[in-house]
Amino acid sequence: NYSFVGSQALTKVVIPNSVIKIGNTVFAACNSLTNITIPNSVKSVGIQLFYGIPSITVNVPFKEGEQPSGWDANWNQTNSDCTITVNYAK
Repeated sequence: NYSFVGSQALTKVVIPNSVIKIGNTVFAACNSLTNITIPNSVKSVGIQLFYGIPSITVNVPFKEGEQPSGWDANWNQTNSDCTITVNYAK
């Protein structure tokens, strides 16, 4: 949880296949982060990963409407000043 909160050095993140869990609010307030890729290996995702980021594109390994059961329903919940674009698997 809260691993990279406020880091301004992050601009793009590709989560490695060795990761199986992402905790709560991990990338909150990382204002420079604009793109992240989450692989199939991630089976559990916490809440509000990107809270407070102005704009981010998130590449996920599942199709729209097929969110894995281990992903919190509010994984992409954020404040009203943030735009999250989710690129679903095809």
